[in-house]
Amino acid sequence: MRNRTEWAVKVHGPGTAAASAAAAAGAEPADGRSYLRRASDRRRTERESREGALAHAHAVDWELRRYAVVATWHRPQS
Repeated sequence: MRNRTEWAVKVHGPGTAAASAAAAAGAEPADGRSYLRRASDRRRTERESREGALAHAHAVDWELRRYAVVATWHRPQS
């Protein structure tokens, strides 16, 4: 294994705490419909955030694989 270097790259995405805080800041009166709407909005925002972070991680991976002899991909962590 001469002239080889092992690299590990970890891509960090945005946390969900900011999305939850933003949703709580615009809280409506506490009735059932508004609660369900906020919960649905929070889940959608978190899902979109995860999907965007995963897309960025794939773009980084694609770019780095151009220079790699061998590469591996680990599943996303929470």
